[in-house]
Amino acid sequence: ITNCLAGFVQLEFGDDQKTQDAALRLKKKIVRYCLLSWTMCLAAISPPLHDKFSSGEKYIQKGLMRKGEMKALQGDRPACWKDQWWIPITWAICLVNSNHPESQGCKLKEQKDIISNLNKFQSKLHTVSLYQNNPLPLIYGQALILAIYSWIILGIFASQYLDIQHSASVIFFSIPWFQIVKIILIYAWMKVANIVRNPFGLDDNYDINLEEMLDHNIWKASLSIRHLDRPIYTF
Repeated sequence: ITNCLAGFVQLEFGDDQKTQDAALRLKKKIVRYCLLSWTMCLAAISPPLHDKFSSGEKYIQKGLMRKGEMKALQGDRPACWKDQWWIPITWAICLVNSNHPESQGCKLKEQKDIISNLNKFQSKLHTVSLYQNNPLPLIYGQALILAIYSWIILGIFASQYLDIQHSASVIFFSIPWFQIVKIILIYAWMKVANIVRNPFGLDDNYDINLEEMLDHNIWKASLSIRHLDRPIYTF
């Protein structure tokens, strides 16, 4: 969202209040479309965010979408409209390309920077969507866990000395400490890998809270637009 907001400096304002108001509405609409795409994409990945935005009315109540836009997304397939998360970004790009003072009330100094930021934003969402929708086969993880546990169990017996004298000091130094450390490290790495396998899951202690992140992005976008509308050099 931050990169998309940075491109708004390319907007060229007029001197009259009508043009400035139109430019402000345009910026708000573009940001809203970006946030809508972000929410639709990640709601299909994260169960908590999916429960929060289980219907189109939830998007409308959050202020991310209008009723007419929901009907446009639903089209002839109202059951799978949430899968079309890239459409709002396409709307934003169309708004930028519609460089008509009569319709938008403002001009663009350079459209390519804003469109480039929107395309990068869409590309990053697409990468996250591909990563989550095309995971490694389950057999890979099962085979890895089986190999690790087998190595741990066999290593416990293989690292022991067969000829041990009946002396406390010799027995202490005969314990395979290095093998124990390796087992602890590999087991810890396996647990961490299992945790980070899905960073958008249901674990409150480790997973990313996308609902809080959405609220933070909305706050950050509204604050940035307010400062862009009244930059410091105008005071």
